[in-house]
Amino acid sequence: MIQEAIQSRLEQLDTFAGTDDFSSIRPVRLGDLQRPVPGGPDELLLHRFLCRGCSAFLIGPTGIGKSALAMQMLVAWAAGRPVFGIEPTRPLRIWLMQAENDEGDLAEMRDGVVAGMIRDGIIGDADARIALENIEVFTESGLTFDQLGKFLDQRLSETEIKPDLLVLDPVFAFLGADASSQAEVSEFLRGIIAPVLQRHRVALLAVHHMNKPSKESSGDQPPCMLSYTGAGSAEWANWPRAVLVMQPLKEDGQFMLVSPKRGKRLGWKGATGKPAIERRIAHSDIPGIIYWLDMEGKVEASAPASTREEQLLALVAEHGGVMPQAELADEAKKRLKIGRDSFQKLKKSLLETGKLHEERVKSDSSKLIGLDQDAVTTAAGERDRELREEAARAKAATTTADINDKPLEPSFI
Repeated sequence: MIQEAIQSRLEQLDTFAGTDDFSSIRPVRLGDLQRPVPGGPDELLLHRFLCRGCSAFLIGPTGIGKSALAMQMLVAWAAGRPVFGIEPTRPLRIWLMQAENDEGDLAEMRDGVVAGMIRDGIIGDADARIALENIEVFTESGLTFDQLGKFLDQRLSETEIKPDLLVLDPVFAFLGADASSQAEVSEFLRGIIAPVLQRHRVALLAVHHMNKPSKESSGDQPPCMLSYTGAGSAEWANWPRAVLVMQPLKEDGQFMLVSPKRGKRLGWKGATGKPAIERRIAHSDIPGIIYWLDMEGKVEASAPASTREEQLLALVAEHGGVMPQAELADEAKKRLKIGRDSFQKLKKSLLETGKLHEERVKSDSSKLIGLDQDAVTTAAGERDRELREEAARAKAATTTADINDKPLEPSFI
């Protein structure tokens, strides 16, 4: 079936991807190429992260809120506002073609991201009205492969005011072919989608599923390889000009938004102020609200490392100067919004500078954290003695119970 579709397209190029007249294909001298003007008509996301005729992919695991994250980006960009450090050049007109969410799901996402962004000052009421006017939604799951290309070409040709950005969510739903086949995926992306984007000067954001993690997969792979975490053929990573990957962290509900492809163009900064290609995001802190938090703007900026270290020390002081490490980690997460990874980094820094000390309790291998080495050592010894005494009492109680429960042996004279 797929081969027939490919052959049909090759025989009918004039239907939506041009004609067999190639006279319009002309070379340009290398020296005549012009550098783009910043904020020019073809630039949609700043620093040319995404331009007309080009594509970007948003890749993430199933069930974690890719569609909601995409919705939040679209609403902000449609209002001309930056979100997660990604800024549009102007309010964008957007077509969202989606196949997995019903009307109720879409409305919940819309209301959640609008409410969240208004609360956090990302957009205002007027911005929200502009955004909702600039986004049109198509819900369709029957258009695949060349039929999708024909539909897009026809609708874009008939539309007087064309969108700046087309979104496919998820892109798998519109493939209708073997996602692992290099030939079929290449034909879909390069032979069907790309000509439509270039002819109509529209950009693409494709929402894509992540590969199922393997037991052998390692978390220390270089960032450049994250582009290949999308499920299926390597062509899913090779073709798009830009890639964003939602990488789960150990902290519940937190992710690292990584841009392994063209990420340096975003202008993100790390904790040290150096250029970065990753940004921490998290699920909403408001129960029942579908919304993504920009943790870089909330945690890192408002609480520098030195301040967070002082906050941890204050927590230990509140507990008399010594407390179990597990309890300190829980308190730091609940009260200071410091996740597990950040906690370990802060603890390591404080241990290295001698501001904190730790001692392992021999009986159960737990750790105590304290402000004074002697106090921690003493507390660990006392805790170890308590645990040993508790174990001895429990053993004695069990032995007594066994003796009392044992039936008396009959005696014979």
